[in-house]
Amino acid sequence: MKSTKLNIDDIGIEELAKMEAIMDRLMSPDMGVFDEDSIKRIKEFTDFRTTLTKESDRGCVLMAASYIDVKLEEYLKNSLVDNKKARDSVFDNTGPLGTFSGKINMAFLLGIIPKNIFDDLHILRKIRNDFAHNPSPLTFDEPSISSRCFALNLHNLTNNESPRSIFLKNMTSILTFFNMKEDEVKRPEVYPDFDIDNITNIMNTVIKDSKESKEGKKEEQKKADREKRAREKTNQKSSMDETKIKERDKKEFKVKRTKKK
Repeated sequence: MKSTKLNIDDIGIEELAKMEAIMDRLMSPDMGVFDEDSIKRIKEFTDFRTTLTKESDRGCVLMAASYIDVKLEEYLKNSLVDNKKARDSVFDNTGPLGTFSGKINMAFLLGIIPKNIFDDLHILRKIRNDFAHNPSPLTFDEPSISSRCFALNLHNLTNNESPRSIFLKNMTSILTFFNMKEDEVKRPEVYPDFDIDNITNIMNTVIKDSKESKEGKKEEQKKADREKRAREKTNQKSSMDETKIKERDKKEFKVKRTKKK
């Protein structure tokens, strides 16, 4: 029995146009179904998916990678301190976050994307490079490309689906993640200026405490020395007393022996 599961590859241009018309009507402010922000995000999602679907395999990959690269950059910028000059220099072509790979790694290290998104973005980057650096005709059915598509995480399709279907589903899932999480990202505040006067006061306090600590240790040592000398004197006295007692006992013993004789 033939599966009735909808495969986006099988949708023709006329069907896509009908779907777009339905979504446009649902998103109309007059309908009151969605708020303005939701309408914007839904439209972005449908435009993204529709554009990818109409593209060739190469165009689909390059467009998806380019668009998601921009979304990732915006997502990252909203996670950084609000300093345009410093921020722009970091994302400049020659900056540390000027590459897709650099942005992916930084987003993961900042803890703002999960591991499965991290892995899928790097797979997308590799698929993009496969298409961008190969002038020969290339499709999703190429074993090196299809194997990468089957390695993607964010889809609920099986390997019975075409690599292109899996790729499309995964890309829209990544876009959905960014759209859902962008409001949750909090921009950090600029760290307070380094106060040299305050540091000087702290250092003076540390030095003072250190001196007091040393003086306290000296006093403790002196006390310990006094107690040691006192114990030694006591022990010495006890030892002398024991010697005297022994000498006395010897004398008494000699006297007793003399009397007996």
